Amino acid sequence: MKALILLVALALSPIAMAADSATVAGNQGVVIERVTKVDRRAEKLLERRVLRHAYGPKTQIRRTRNGPLKDRNHAHGAGHQIVLWIPNRILDFFDMVRLRIRIGPGVSFGIRATEAADFFLGAHFTGWFGLPGPRNRRLPKLPFGMEASAGFEFSFIDLAPDIWLMRPDYGFYEGGFDMQIMVVGIAFGIDPYEVGDFFSGIVFYDAADDDL
Repeated sequence: MKALILLVALALSPIAMAADSATVAGNQGVVIERVTKVDRRAEKLLERRVLRHAYGPKTQIRRTRNGPLKDRNHAHGAGHQIVLWIPNRILDFFDMVRLRIRIGPGVSFGIRATEAADFFLGAHFTGWFGLPGPRNRRLPKLPFGMEASAGFEFSFIDLAPDIWLMRPDYGFYEGGFDMQIMVVGIAFGIDPYEVGDFFSGIVFYDAADDDL
């Protein structure tokens, strides 16, 4: 009898080992899947942060098979595009250049090639007038306003927190410089992405997704 029980146990042991292996593999799969989901979640958050910084905090983001894409649910018909072609091209033209004359206290200096390659040091609290720069939205910007920056920024190291409604609101690809000396300052920039948007808009393609 003992011999029979021993034979049955030996016969069933490979099945038990296989089951244990499957359980371990399954648990590893769960762990790997959880890690993958976390990585994907972090990647999506980074994509959303970068795109919303470029196109505005209210930008709706959706994913396609080829990656993230801004939501174009505001698309209009041909008649709407034709009627607003001239106003949209005027707005796109002024989006290309920033030229702000600043008046107010402060000492600061900044230079940028893109959002990923920029430098800023100092502080200023000013009023300004002139060309506001990229809209980063569909509605026009006023040719005057308030601007304030303080701290240090180098590439993605940002120790210069934005002040709501008073931030410079740079385009992601905008390059240029700004300086403030005591009570007078200037900010100049050109956004190559907005240059491309202006010319593509001539043939009714809204690359920046900012047409009215």
